Amino acid sequence: MDFVRIIVTLYESIFRMIGVMGVLMLVVFVHELGHYLVARWFSVNASVFSIGFGPEIRSFMDRHGTCWRVALIPLGGYVKFVGEEDRLSFLDDKRKDKLVGSFCAATAWKRAFIVFAGPCFNFLFTLFVFSIVFFTVGRTVTAPIVKDVIPNLPAFQAGLKSGDRFLSIEDRSVSSFEDLSRYVMLHGDDPIHFTVMRDGKRIDMVVTPLLKREDGLRIGHIGILAQKNLNKIHYNVLDSVRYALDETLYTLNQTWYLMIRLLQGKGDRCQLSGPVQSIEIAWKISRLGFGALLQLAAYFSMSIGVFNLLPIPSLDGGHLVFYLLEGILGRQFSVSFQKKIVRIGLIFIILLMIFTIINNYIPC
Repeated sequence: MDFVRIIVTLYESIFRMIGVMGVLMLVVFVHELGHYLVARWFSVNASVFSIGFGPEIRSFMDRHGTCWRVALIPLGGYVKFVGEEDRLSFLDDKRKDKLVGSFCAATAWKRAFIVFAGPCFNFLFTLFVFSIVFFTVGRTVTAPIVKDVIPNLPAFQAGLKSGDRFLSIEDRSVSSFEDLSRYVMLHGDDPIHFTVMRDGKRIDMVVTPLLKREDGLRIGHIGILAQKNLNKIHYNVLDSVRYALDETLYTLNQTWYLMIRLLQGKGDRCQLSGPVQSIEIAWKISRLGFGALLQLAAYFSMSIGVFNLLPIPSLDGGHLVFYLLEGILGRQFSVSFQKKIVRIGLIFIILLMIFTIINNYIPC
């Protein structure tokens, strides 16, 4: 029996590992596919499409001359466009004319679209996954009604009472207690404007959450408990897409909000996940099955899309700023200036990666 249990556990671990790696590779593939497809649309050729870094595991050459490869380390990927590796060496017009189909020969606006396409596909992937989940599974939600208010905590001090029904948070309608909890958790100690219904009357109030530690993270709480009346919501195709779009935009807004807080030094460093912690999270979620992993992929995809749009050289956002300025000004920046900026951005990214890895092992 012990031998059988060991074999079953081993197989389970192998399949979970395949699932985790599959999630990471899928998100990377979607991002790079965005760059690739828009580049092809603009007649820009790619020499390499790689999922992962390091030694090559498998590859093939397509009819367009692109080498599609899977590498050993699945923590990223890239698309190498023709002429891109020598982009800073091809700033003079004469040489650019000879590079038909190269990244260098494309206009600044086309290059901007190609760069933006990666994060954009991440957002579209999140929308697609949410739509599938809402259509096939639906949602189980708790009504946003207060059961109990804990004395001496923010909700009690603001005047919330048992039986109050939340209508909106910061003028955004509330359909479930989960919406309420998620917003409060993410907004730390920021004052939050609520509208509740009490005895048929609308009441506005402002509650400032308290911060507490939970699973190593600082999260906001106001001190209320929900009534345990669960509702199962099913969606048709149009409603599932509509709600998925709302959920995607909300997730995009909150992800961007957390990124900005971290850059401003107001966020919690424990909310910053490096590659190690991302794999750990995916490993824990994999216990819940394929559906949970797919939803996690959607959230990872959103985070990667937002992170890549930060205006940092070496990231898509940094390149996007360069190309937009080039398109507006009608001229390119000098080679020496671009090299310096790219070098600074690369150093920053390396230091950030080192920090996130070390941060995973510092107690919160």
